Amino acid sequence: MNHRIAWTALSLASALVACGDDLCRPGDLPPQVTIGTGAVRYEPFGDTVELVHGPQGGFHVLIGLLGQHLSADGLLGAHLSGTIGGVEAATADPWMSLSCTEDGQEFGGIFLIYDRQPEELDGQLTHITATLTDLDGTALEAQADVTIVDPLL
Repeated sequence: MNHRIAWTALSLASALVACGDDLCRPGDLPPQVTIGTGAVRYEPFGDTVELVHGPQGGFHVLIGLLGQHLSADGLLGAHLSGTIGGVEAATADPWMSLSCTEDGQEFGGIFLIYDRQPEELDGQLTHITATLTDLDGTALEAQADVTIVDPLL
């Protein structure tokens, strides 16, 4: 009986890894990208995102991306922008190497640096757009609206 439970758990774990591997390769389904937050890996946005006071005097939010079915062996480039009230207030052009997880291809720790002071950002709704081009030349776009919160104010 214990062997059967162990075998079932091992089979389930193998299926989850295989599913993640399938999400990490181009396939029959179209590629997609989702934008969120995350210092190390992608995490879905909630209603708010924390404003980080950077060590060099800038102010940023941490962005993470989750891709599925991307052609992504090696470094990929992306362009991110953040607008407030329809005016661009932040941009980033990171290079990234996506990590394969059970959810797909993830990358975190993108600094989207805003050109405003914390008092001007706290409580503001920002519209964030990320455009990622995979190795097949497919440009994918993800968007999110989230409120910036400064924990120090």
